[in-house]
Amino acid sequence: MILLAFFCSEKESVNHLFFDCAVAKQMWCYLSDILGRNVGMDFLSIGQMWINNSRCLVDNMFCAAALWGLWKLRNDTCFQGVVWRSVLSLLIAILNMLTSWTCYVQWRRERSSVSNWRS
Repeated sequence: MILLAFFCSEKESVNHLFFDCAVAKQMWCYLSDILGRNVGMDFLSIGQMWINNSRCLVDNMFCAAALWGLWKLRNDTCFQGVVWRSVLSLLIAILNMLTSWTCYVQWRRERSSVSNWRS
């Protein structure tokens, strides 16, 4: 049985979902413009940035949020009946994710510093 992608009529695969689909390509193009560097060609290009984690921290967060956002959108479309709207709605979801992650990291830092201060 061949599964078709949820955003187009192409055969669904991991590479197609994250990199080859027109939706993914457009999303990576926007993120590349935002970050000022080419990101999202394939898993290898993203993985190479993880090796340089401290130098690419912001880029890594954007790429992780982008991959997670595509995966969540695909599953919401597949299992929850969410209707695909636009790349803009995907980008907004990614930015919301980044905001919540940043707030969580900040909260952990503040909590840690308060704990250190108490001891």
